[in-house]
Amino acid sequence: MKVAAIFGERAAGVVDVPKPTPKEDFALVKVHVVPMCTEYKAFESGRQGHRFGHEATGEVVEAAQPGRVKVGDRVVVQPGYPCGRCSLCLAGEHIHCQSPRDVRQITGSVAGAATFAQYLLKADWLLSPIPDGVSYQQASMACCGLGPTFGAMQQMGVDAHDTILITGLGPV
Repeated sequence: MKVAAIFGERAAGVVDVPKPTPKEDFALVKVHVVPMCTEYKAFESGRQGHRFGHEATGEVVEAAQPGRVKVGDRVVVQPGYPCGRCSLCLAGEHIHCQSPRDVRQITGSVAGAATFAQYLLKADWLLSPIPDGVSYQQASMACCGLGPTFGAMQQMGVDAHDTILITGLGPV
């Protein structure tokens, strides 16, 4: 399969890696849309490798075990490889998990651990269904585009009647 890779400072391209195989609770997702988030920092700095990207939308093409997802499901791919068992994960704060799963240990490869690729592997509980009538492009904003902002507003108890000040020019 094709995967985006960084070769050096401001140098990127496409490389071939083996297509990953899902195991345990992982599913294989054919990637349709990958929004650009903080990946530009890796491109600018020249951090080499082919594990590029952390959020996407796509279609489930294979599941290691039946259950949460099935072949053909349109899904939003949540970022990271959290454990799913710690207090942070159980509280819905899986992006802050301190005990992430090791994709290489589970699947025997890091192929599939990036979203700028034709396919990726993700635990089935990190795949959220895309409602009918919502495009892959629209749904791709569900992770870093809306997720952190929505979570922050919930934590602060902000509602539609509050006035807020947004400062900074971060990636989210």
